[in-house]
Amino acid sequence: ITVDDVTYSTNNWTNIDPQTSFSEDCIPPQLTYVPDDNFEQALVDLGYDSGALDDYVPTANINTVTSLFVFSKNISDMTGIEDFVALSILHCFDNIFTTINLSQNLSITNLYLPKTLINLDVSSNTELAILNISNNKVTSLDLSNNLKLTHLYAVSSKFTNLDLSSNTSLEFLNLSGSESLSELNVKNGNNTNVITFNLTNTLNLTCIEVDDATYSTTNWTNIDAQNSFSEDCSAIPLTYVPDDNFEQALIDLGYDSGALDDYVPTANINTITALDVSSKNIADLTGIQDFVALEELLCLNNQLSNLDISNNLALKKLSCYSNNLTNLNIKNNTALTFLHCAFNNLTTLDVSNNALLEAFNCASNELTILNVFNNTALTSLDCGLNDLVSLDVSNNNLLEALLCYGNNLTSLDVSNNILITALDCSQNDLTTINVSNNTQLQSLFAYRNLLTSLDVSNNVLLESLYCNDNQLTSLNVKNGNNTIIESYFDATNNDNLTCITVDDVTYSTSNWTIDPQTSFSEDCNAIPLTYVPDDNFEQALIDLGYDSGPLDDYVPTANINTITDLDIRNKNI
Repeated sequence: ITVDDVTYSTNNWTNIDPQTSFSEDCIPPQLTYVPDDNFEQALVDLGYDSGALDDYVPTANINTVTSLFVFSKNISDMTGIEDFVALSILHCFDNIFTTINLSQNLSITNLYLPKTLINLDVSSNTELAILNISNNKVTSLDLSNNLKLTHLYAVSSKFTNLDLSSNTSLEFLNLSGSESLSELNVKNGNNTNVITFNLTNTLNLTCIEVDDATYSTTNWTNIDAQNSFSEDCSAIPLTYVPDDNFEQALIDLGYDSGALDDYVPTANINTITALDVSSKNIADLTGIQDFVALEELLCLNNQLSNLDISNNLALKKLSCYSNNLTNLNIKNNTALTFLHCAFNNLTTLDVSNNALLEAFNCASNELTILNVFNNTALTSLDCGLNDLVSLDVSNNNLLEALLCYGNNLTSLDVSNNILITALDCSQNDLTTINVSNNTQLQSLFAYRNLLTSLDVSNNVLLESLYCNDNQLTSLNVKNGNNTIIESYFDATNNDNLTCITVDDVTYSTSNWTIDPQTSFSEDCNAIPLTYVPDDNFEQALIDLGYDSGPLDDYVPTANINTITDLDIRNKNI
């Protein structure tokens, strides 16, 4: 305010604004009001002001500045920026102001703003090319006037909707982590110009409007499973379901309605967490990819030859047994804890990425190799009736049930699996099996192998033992707790097995069925006996002094194994 006397006016005229001052000549110099001390100090440091902080900066020092870097200065008020009329580049991120007036900065091209910002108007900044407002609090942004915009970085923004249909120069777009975003229009007629596109972790965004959905799907892959591209997001998003039986199952479950038309409203299925379409004669499960929230899928007993669950990242339980699957890719399904894919035609199966898997059944397939080394959470594994020649379970220390029956295994090491309660290794080519460390073992099925000896004396919890049809010559069942086995015992068809070591001969004889040549003993290391079932033959040996006592079908082996001549003619043997 031009006055007669500055001192007089200052002392007597107090009803003025903070930015207003008195002068005896207001024309020279023109000053710009900068009330924030940190902003003014930054300008002092840059040489645009001097002297003590006084809330003013000579306008002539700043109105030709083209680049201004005042980031990380703790500035809470950017008043004064409007007089930087030639400004092209402004980096003022990592400050604490919430609003900024850029209406006079018509030449600005590069703009980097702080995360504290809550409002932004760039409608006057038509030269703007690069805008970075990542981690901000702005909920809406109008970019319709910014036709030269090439780069937009708004990571973890709070936008609910964003329209970029006017921004035909756009090349880089990063809105990752913008969880509030539910509407996005990128249909600007020049999508092929976009080089970088990132919309990951945009959990509420399902449809992105674009020029060409096919092009965007092929080239813009940094999106979430629930995101899809459309040329018209105002239409109801539909999921393609070509299999009539699958669509009918979804109709029956209330997820679709009307006549079969190969489409289901996506909004009806993309939040479903559990789906059971078992025994529906389904041959094609196309459409399952849009069930992005699915945690449990039961599609067993169908006619599936292929199953693509690569988009179902939340899946924890999958039951797809009794189909015609020749391939199953579960590399993306890292949340899986339960997998039942038995009774299919799988020749390979990779579970190396499924570290959380606890229960795994792949029985009755055509697998020749199975690697479960990374599956340290496994408690149950059934890989029976495949073509496996080896199986390494040394890293599966939590395993409680191991069923590997009906393979071609020649060896099996379960020494590290001390929690096992059930072991079925039957119908293999095993010559030995050591279960001495498996003190929790309750059932052992080892029949139809090539075992010559078996010792279960450490397995005091054993309730069932099937070791029939082997080549056993030695069997020790003396564990101090034979009475819990009751009748669940079979050691038959072991032609060379004559003695089984047990707790109590009387109990075992009464409850367990064995071959005629086999007997029970509490110490099979006692006198070796030879089975002689023919009474006339045994009587002849008694008469010759090679046996004694009543007929009992046995003769001490030591009495006969050095005999060189034996005459038992005419004994009616």
